[in-house]
Amino acid sequence: MTGDLALRAEENLLAFAEAWALASGGERWHRDGMLVVASGAPMRAFNNVVITDVTPRLRGNLCEAIGAFARRGVPFRVRLRDALAPGAADALSASGLALQGRIPCLVMSPIVDSGAPPAVEIRPVEDAATLRHHVEVVAGAFGWQPDRLAEVFTERLLEDGRWRGYVGYADGRPVASSQLMLSDGSAGIYYVGTLEAYRRRGYGEALTRHAVREAARAGCDSVSLQASPMGLPIYERMGFRTIGAYDGFVQEA
Repeated sequence: MTGDLALRAEENLLAFAEAWALASGGERWHRDGMLVVASGAPMRAFNNVVITDVTPRLRGNLCEAIGAFARRGVPFRVRLRDALAPGAADALSASGLALQGRIPCLVMSPIVDSGAPPAVEIRPVEDAATLRHHVEVVAGAFGWQPDRLAEVFTERLLEDGRWRGYVGYADGRPVASSQLMLSDGSAGIYYVGTLEAYRRRGYGEALTRHAVREAARAGCDSVSLQASPMGLPIYERMGFRTIGAYDGFVQEA
């Protein structure tokens, strides 16, 4: 995963990680070729090391980050672009980290939307009530505890002008979600999810298309996302194209 679009997508990912770290009252710090972000919650998804470059200090920086998470007593993951994986392999292995999986990174540039009107009522997250609904949907869709997720997605996010959250409502209840992060003319879409009982009705696609439209309205010329196997064909049909992937590493058992 190389090139300008890949780097812009990564910059957006870093901005997003820093946003929820700030919102959760967690920590973030930069090292040579690395960003470390830690939330206040014991959730692997929100305690991350993102390797942005392979440097001579990589192993030492990894050891420092691993020690910080150990002191916090929280699980974590290391993420890096697939193009960096060969150069980082020795440092990752020596640090006791093993590949957990790979997730594709997709980009739409220029932004084009030819979708039908949403099949669900969509509201922006703009107050405590809609934020609570948003957290409930994301937690339910991704299998997390709502009270734990609420420690990360706090009302401080509403004060971050780069962040947008959306909730889809059906049958009078919140059932679908998406988030949008803006950064230097680019946008990233995160946490597209639908409660299991409401899947296969096009709600996830509707929330994604809405985020794409909002990115365009904000003046962005590209939008990125990372796709699950379930979402990949939907995003490709919408006009996103795969530009690479992110590898995820965790401590070996």
